[in-house]
Amino acid sequence: MKTPVMPYRKQTAGTGKPSDSEPCTAFSEDGVDLTLIHWFLGLNPFERLQAAQDMIDTVWKLREAK
Repeated sequence: MKTPVMPYRKQTAGTGKPSDSEPCTAFSEDGVDLTLIHWFLGLNPFERLQAAQDMIDTVWKLREAK
């Protein structure tokens, strides 16, 4: 399965904060992570179902760990 590539903003030297000079294109104005949407749409239907099932399996494992 493909993993999403996350285009992060470059950090301003020494501050650990994102640079204001380079806009982050990974998120919409509403705060939606567009890289995950593009990644998911790049999968075929079987791969989408497999990714969704993997997420569900992870949730069940986390619930059982309590």
